[in-house]
Amino acid sequence: MEDVFSKVKEMKAKDFPLREVSKVNEDVGCSDLLDLLLEEGKPVAMVYNDKDEFQGLISVRNLLSLLKPRKTDITDVFAQTHVLSCITAFDLVNSGVPIVNDEDDIERVAGLMDKYNTTYLPRRIDRKHEIKGMIFLRDIIELLRENWFGACIDMDD
Repeated sequence: MEDVFSKVKEMKAKDFPLREVSKVNEDVGCSDLLDLLLEEGKPVAMVYNDKDEFQGLISVRNLLSLLKPRKTDITDVFAQTHVLSCITAFDLVNSGVPIVNDEDDIERVAGLMDKYNTTYLPRRIDRKHEIKGMIFLRDIIELLRENWFGACIDMDD
């Protein structure tokens, strides 16, 4: 069993799938962004400015929170959807999310996810290159489950 933990502790971010997510301009309207994310089935998009510089992330959760009615009246929801057309990704982008590098160990990645209360982080190939995609907690859990299950089978032999 100890082998499993030492193997996992040695893993780096590069050992996990690099997941592609939408790359959107900060001027995209929230209603269009919500449509895009729901259509793609992705929980998050990366936001860039006109100079193609990474600005941060925007999630479906951020967008849906705008639609939460303040009253129980359904007309409030309709009024808020109208307001959504005036709000852009720039207004809601979460710019405080850390970026992980391929060489970061998985403990650091998981620690950052815990600290920032997120299940995904932007990932770049190395410190000098652009962000290429995301690393998701789901992938880390699946790998741990596969390794744990494999170790349990080995113990039964």
